[in-house]
Amino acid sequence: MRTASRLVVAILLVTAAGVAYTAPASSSVPAWSIVPSAGPPGAPSGFLSSVACASATNCFAVGDFASGYSGGVLLEHFDGTVWSLVSLPIPDTGIGTNASAVLSDVACPGPTTCFAVGAGSIDKKSQALIERWDGTTWSILSSPSAALLNDLTSVACSSETQCFAVSNASTQIVQWNGSTWSAAASPSVPDGSALFGVSCASTICFAVGSAYINSQNALLIEEWNGTAWSVVTSPAPAGASFLELKAVSCATPTSCLAVGSYELGQNTDVLIERWNGTSWSIATSPKFLTGASGELLDVSCSGASDCTAVGDARQGAKKPSLSLVEHWNGTSWSTVSSPNADPKSDFLYGVSCSSSASCLAVGFTGGGLATSATIESWNGTRWSVVATPQQTPSNSTLSEVSCPTPTTCFGVGQYVSATGAASALIERSGPTGWSVVAVPKPAGVRTATLAGVSCVSVTACFAVGQTGGSLGKPLIERWNGKTWSITPSPSDARYDSYLTAVSCTSVKNCFAVGALDASTLETFVERWNGSKWSVVPSPSRRPSPNFETEGVNSLQGVSCATATSCFAVGGDTGYNANFNETLVLRWNGSKWTIVKSPNGPGGKYSTLSGVSCPSATNCYAVGNSSAAPGLTAPLHSLIEHWNGTAWTRVTSADPGTRRNALSSVSCASATSCVAVGGDSGTSGRNSTLVENLSGTTWSTVPSPNPAGAVDAFFHAVSCPSAVTCFAVGDFDQFSAPRPLVEQYS
Repeated sequence: MRTASRLVVAILLVTAAGVAYTAPASSSVPAWSIVPSAGPPGAPSGFLSSVACASATNCFAVGDFASGYSGGVLLEHFDGTVWSLVSLPIPDTGIGTNASAVLSDVACPGPTTCFAVGAGSIDKKSQALIERWDGTTWSILSSPSAALLNDLTSVACSSETQCFAVSNASTQIVQWNGSTWSAAASPSVPDGSALFGVSCASTICFAVGSAYINSQNALLIEEWNGTAWSVVTSPAPAGASFLELKAVSCATPTSCLAVGSYELGQNTDVLIERWNGTSWSIATSPKFLTGASGELLDVSCSGASDCTAVGDARQGAKKPSLSLVEHWNGTSWSTVSSPNADPKSDFLYGVSCSSSASCLAVGFTGGGLATSATIESWNGTRWSVVATPQQTPSNSTLSEVSCPTPTTCFGVGQYVSATGAASALIERSGPTGWSVVAVPKPAGVRTATLAGVSCVSVTACFAVGQTGGSLGKPLIERWNGKTWSITPSPSDARYDSYLTAVSCTSVKNCFAVGALDASTLETFVERWNGSKWSVVPSPSRRPSPNFETEGVNSLQGVSCATATSCFAVGGDTGYNANFNETLVLRWNGSKWTIVKSPNGPGGKYSTLSGVSCPSATNCYAVGNSSAAPGLTAPLHSLIEHWNGTAWTRVTSADPGTRRNALSSVSCASATSCVAVGGDSGTSGRNSTLVENLSGTTWSTVPSPNPAGAVDAFFHAVSCPSAVTCFAVGDFDQFSAPRPLVEQYS
């Protein structure tokens, strides 16, 4: 099934999206400004990997949450009574496609000092992230150049002026001297080795992980003696393979414990090693479940005879993973009963103990993207689950907008609901911003999304999109001035079909366009006659102008100047996507026909995504073009004009960067139009793009981006007058797409 989208062509900029409100510009100076808009909360998503306390009433737990292709930093704070979500500064690293950020560990060496470490990921390349708490706020610190392409997985401090952080990407160790982080001299180890944990007690520190030797993982322990790091000998269980030490905790310079796992036969078993001040030895671990596999992921020692280790265990391949807690009393290890917040799966990843009667453990429950952060508390007698606030990323976007008046607009799109399925989203403008409007969902469908909307008045609108199930089907919703309701839409029961755009000239005449996935992808058009929708025949290129044996046709935009004059635009993609050409269909009052349309400069890859016709003899269509496929090839905005006789390419106003795309256009008159889209510059990071037609010349107009956004893109624009326009889309702040609305006035 192909999903409806305003940006269906592969060569378009990858977009992401959300909104930090910026005060409107002074009314005396026309300008674009961000308008508050609401994004429905998505499904809870959380993963806590570490916890540390600066005091009994000041603790931090760190991790990440995921949504779609990106993730965001998750930070929670305990004030002695309750846990709450905390916002963190976002690193500005020019991140664009598939961006994410995560914090892996946190350490608090003083009452007003904490360090959190992790990484920001750019297209699967990691960049070290270090943040510092000064007792009031968190701020980003510069990372040493040696760690710029590494994840930082663990941090430990012997004082406020000496900390170490380790990386699982290159075994690089970095050091804090009280003012800066710098690369510490590290011993040479085999490529593929990794350090997962570090701990310090006075002048001694240990870093633990695994060494890649003979295509297997062996134990790796490195020691800091106050001057330098060196590899130390550590024993391994007989016959063991794929050994890893995930964490270490030192209560004193002569008492440390390191935990992890190893493979023996088909099972994964817990591994515990102990330092006595002279050497490391294997400690006996209790058998938590008969025939079970398990691992320990973190350990915390409040004293030489009081340590707690956490992880997970599974009794059989098809059994759920359950939280695992073990305790060291100075003589032996024992398993401690712990609650499981979710009987289907429960993991503990981090633990911090300030005394034998006070510990905090963090992790997550669930699986896939449907995970929830978990915090458990130890009171000296038992473990209990603590109420944990959940991150619920908006994960929503606005794909189209229609404004029948300068004060009334509807924006439509989609959001990922609490069930994890895509649901239709409709927002309406109001005096204080944009708010979510109730929209019905068809019964028995898995997903429902909206891609286009057209309003002829404040009491008459149609929104179109697609429902998803075994086959995708058109979705049409109707606004009567009070509520939205589902209107029956015809379709071929044999094929997927969807609608991407709609245009209405009156309450009795509308056209909706999209695509039908038959033997090839074909154009698909429906018409509203005032009482019902019906399918109208529409042509597709077969074969294409480049003599392909088949063409993949889709319509992305439609505009009707009158009931007898409409244009629908899109693209025709060749077999194996070896070319993409503009596609324009014209309605003359009785039938749709293909009209010749130019491609962009060098235009082997060109598409049109939006069209606006203020009259039957004057239309503008926008899109993008490239001489080559892919996300690295230069991409240029494409603008075409209809003069009543033919379509011609006109000069657009690209900002001069490598990748620009226009997704929508709205013309208040023949000489006043606004086109919107995105500009990724040279960094791959999208920012909003607005081009304005004044007379016969297009020029670029400044438009703001939400604070902290790593991606911002406009999908649509509507101009009810020459001095008022609304643009909608989405933006991303290392989390999930959020609705973006901007107004020109």
